[in-house]
This record gives sequence, structure tokens and C-alpha cells, in this order.
Amino acid sequence: MEECILSSINRRDLFQILAGALAARAAHAGLQGQDRRYRCDAVILLFSMSIYSRKGVGSGYACLRKDRRESGLHTRMAFAGGSWPERAKGLNHFGFIEENIQEPASSGRNGHYFGFMTSAKEESIDDAKQRLAKEGTGPVSMAAILGQFVAGRYECAVANLGMPAKTSWANWRPFLPQIRKSVEGTPGKASAAFAQGEIARPFLHVLMSAVHSKETKLTRSFGYSGRKYVLEMQKAADSKTGARLLQNGAVRSAADVIVASATIREASQKKQTKFRVWFDTAAGNPLPLRIELQPRSFLRLMFEADTTLTAFDWPSDSSTHEAIKTSV
Repeated sequence: MEECILSSINRRDLFQILAGALAARAAHAGLQGQDRRYRCDAVILLFSMSIYSRKGVGSGYACLRKDRRESGLHTRMAFAGGSWPERAKGLNHFGFIEENIQEPASSGRNGHYFGFMTSAKEESIDDAKQRLAKEGTGPVSMAAILGQFVAGRYECAVANLGMPAKTSWANWRPFLPQIRKSVEGTPGKASAAFAQGEIARPFLHVLMSAVHSKETKLTRSFGYSGRKYVLEMQKAADSKTGARLLQNGAVRSAADVIVASATIREASQKKQTKFRVWFDTAAGNPLPLRIELQPRSFLRLMFEADTTLTAFDWPSDSSTHEAIKTSV
């Protein structure tokens, strides 16, 4: 199968993982859920020095749903994000990812995820300028992925596709069924990256579990695109950021704000991708207050909680979709 932008995790596609979303409104009595809205700010870097910054170049949304049914506990997590071209120098990037975990597993299938992200290959500011010059003149290229964890195996399918030229963060929702169908029709591939008896989980679930564990320094593993990855994290109090979030009304106490500095890498590789997340240890909402990552050497993005943003209308739950038709 042809490799696509989602074939491995590095700086450019960490955003793809964090820039996705999950399903929303299940009508079950046991449903519990939280949401978080984010303003996206950007900093342009030259030789690691900030040369330009702007607030509100995009937005993001996260959700968490826990639903107790007769079959067990269903947990859904998601993150969706994108740029506003009119505020981002014409840059048109957006993505969606959702993860579903069922405990206990049903027929051995204990988790799956689906997501997509617009494709981008620019490695420098000059590359970005050339891309902007062509923005809106042709199809919007994107990559989609569908993965599942079945009876100790990890399986996934990936696909590349093009959407109409005017597709953007503001109007992508109607195209979601078409994007999903494109990857459902792609033969899957299986991975034996996880040892027998080892519990495989997708990224967002592992991240949230690590963030809210009592350990201040930890290592976890997760599966993505047919590979096993390692998450390493160290947590510390950050009252300075807490004070600013308190001033913005995002938290009740600056002392409750913790920053988790993390790296991820493919289990068989040494190259790491760094990112940071901030959260409130005293809040009922476990979703991050702030996410900071660097998808390009010249670009740093910050997603910060902002209650003034319009609520997000999440797509319907995809947990009932058919499993991948694995080719191996």
C-alpha cells in the first residue's frame, strides 16, 4: 500500500493526531461527557527565533464521552482543528480524528479510530510561500486513516484523496462520509508490533491516561498506522501559566495547573517529536487547557482553552461502522 502522510509520526503529523475529533451525541442514560474549545495561535520561527506571531489563526475542539451500556463501558475521545485562511495568510489546513474504546472487548475488538488531515509537504518558509501561491487553485489533498485493535492484533488502512478546491475548516463536515468511505474501501494491513497479552491502545486514550496518572515521570506505548510508538512524559507544576489562565477565567486556581512535557517516537527508532499539554488537576473536565506543538521547524502552534468560541456540533458516533477488511 502506498505510504501517505499518516504513515508515521513526526513533527508534521503530530498535529494530525491532535487535530482530529470524535463522535458526539449518544442518547443513553449512562452518558457522561466533557468538551473543550480552543483558540489556535501561531508563531513563525527563523533559526528558532520568533519573527512573527498572530492569535486566532484557527480553532480546535476536544470531547470526551463515557457511555455505560449493557455491553460495557464505551469511551470516545476526539480532537478536531483547523485554520481560518483569512487569518492564516491563506493557509488551509484542517483535520479530524476519533477514537473509540470498549471495555470489556466485544468479539475481541476493543478499540478503533478514524481520522483525516489535509496533506502538507512544506519543509521551509519558502515552501510554505509556494504552497500559498497555489492555494485554492486545485483539489484539497488529504490523507485518511482507519485503525482497530482486534484480539491482540493491530490493523489499519490508509488512503489518499482529493476534495473540492473550496473545502475548508469552515465547511468540511458534509464531506466526512465520503472521506470515511474512501478509506473503508482500502485493503487493511495487520501489524504484530504488540506482544501477546500486551494491551494495545490508540494515542488519545494513552495520552489522557498518562496525563492524569499519579506518576510524575512515565512511559507508555500506543499503536498508530501499523506501528508501535512510545510516549514518554514528565509532569511539573506551572503556576506561571496557571496565573495567566486564571486571569482568562479558564481555571479557579493557578496552583492547580500542571504541564506535561512529552515526547513520542516509533519503538524501533530514536528520533523524537516533542509537545506539551497543560491541565487542571482540580477541575471536573479532564481535557487539556493548552496544547503546544511544532508541526514544522518554522511553525509553532498553541491551542488554548477559550470559552468565547462557538460550541462545536460534533459528527454522529461512528462506533457502529464495520471493521476493516484486513488483507493479510
